[in-house]
Amino acid sequence: MSKTVFKVGMKVYDEVHRPGEELEVCEITNDNCITVKTKDNFNYYYSPDGSWFENGIPTLSTTPYTVELKGFSQENLKKGQIVWVRDDEEEKWQISHFLNFEEGEFKYKVSSSQNAVLGTKWRFLTTQNPYENIE
Repeated sequence: MSKTVFKVGMKVYDEVHRPGEELEVCEITNDNCITVKTKDNFNYYYSPDGSWFENGIPTLSTTPYTVELKGFSQENLKKGQIVWVRDDEEEKWQISHFLNFEEGEFKYKVSSSQNAVLGTKWRFLTTQNPYENIE
């Protein structure tokens, strides 16, 4: 049986599934599965570690927190596609062509040439022109 830090009646937070909302633990079963009730009376169920699914990422917290999804995308990038890249949030974006993803902090490999094999790696990438709506 897995232990849990959560207790019945405890105020908890899940900024991934219920952002900005204070939740309350309303039940903990014998195997330490946690039931949390929302203000609109929906129940959410968590593993003892505070994750939605066994072996998932814990999102249930005893304190409020923030979530920042840097680089999140569901777009399928294609080799040669026009992208904008930079290494620091204060830098200007540079236009380039996407090559591939690589491991590490600088994971976006790009090139100035559409059919290149060699390229440089960058920390941030966007497919939307960051200068499109600037007046």
